[in-house]
Amino acid sequence: MESESGPPNGGDLLSIMMGVLKEDVIDMDGLAVEFSKLVSTLRTDEPEDVIVSACQKLIAFFHQRPDQKLVFVTQHGLLPLMELLEVMCSVLQVLNLIVQDNTDSQENACLVGFRSS
Repeated sequence: MESESGPPNGGDLLSIMMGVLKEDVIDMDGLAVEFSKLVSTLRTDEPEDVIVSACQKLIAFFHQRPDQKLVFVTQHGLLPLMELLEVMCSVLQVLNLIVQDNTDSQENACLVGFRSS
């Protein structure tokens, strides 16, 4: 005799497990989409806050899923980071030239947080 909770043959358990598996696949797809979006925001034409946010999310992601670092590297994820570093390196070179041998500029740089005293 069947109860109100479902058939006695375990059909509900199978349905529940299939639902869980489908949810996991959806979550993985959602994670892959989110990961792709984060990597796509690592461009020099993006606003600084978007780049910083994407980097912070990637840091958290790699802490949770260290195995994904290799995937990031093999899928050419380093290229956008290198492009950002090139821009930053140029900016730092200019700033360094400005404060070099100039005490007043060095003091101003310290005041705005560019350089420690």
